[in-house]
Amino acid sequence: MQIFLQPIFTRKRMNISIIKNNWEQLVGSYIAEQTLSLDIRKRILYINIKSGVIKYELSLQSEELMKRINELFPYPV
Repeated sequence: MQIFLQPIFTRKRMNISIIKNNWEQLVGSYIAEQTLSLDIRKRILYINIKSGVIKYELSLQSEELMKRINELFPYPV
């Protein structure tokens, strides 16, 4: 079981690392500075933001943000 799950966890860590490394280019410097943490659970990106206004702004741009994130990978995340 551990051998089977290891690639899944490795891919998750790699995916979140790629997103974190490109976060400023994806959302801009101001939103990147306001971001507290990023995590992926069950193929959903969870973003912890300081400001409710920025959370709302990101919710309006969620489809565009998903497109930009998926362009970073050769497979959908």
